[in-house]
Amino acid sequence: MSQPVDSTPETDAQSSEQSSSSPQPQNSWQKGAIALGILAILGGAVWGGRQLLFSPSSPPAVAQSRGSQPTPVKLEKLQASTLIQSSKFVGALEAKERVALRAETDGRVTEIFVESGDVVEKGTPILQLSPERSQAEVNRAQADVD
Repeated sequence: MSQPVDSTPETDAQSSEQSSSSPQPQNSWQKGAIALGILAILGGAVWGGRQLLFSPSSPPAVAQSRGSQPTPVKLEKLQASTLIQSSKFVGALEAKERVALRAETDGRVTEIFVESGDVVEKGTPILQLSPERSQAEVNRAQADVD
């Protein structure tokens, strides 16, 4: 028992919209599949053309060497020579302990008693200052006392 359907302009418009909207996704899917097929055909044609144009006219060397023919070899005479091994390293040295040296008085250095890197004990003289300035100070101090 079916019920009668009233046909009004509104229901006709809705049904036409529904019928027109459903083919669109199918239509775009078909266009994509066709475009993909065309790209595959063009890619195969390009690959085939490259194979024909750039293929060597003679068979590859691997196929020729599979027979009983020997492989050509180049021989060279060896010469004895000295091998020098060397290595280059970049680095920095830093002392474990540091000492700051300062003179008790100002003056001009006249003589140095030690070399760089020498080990010295506390109280060992390492340099001598010019006595001119220190003598002048002694004279002044003596004059002040008098």
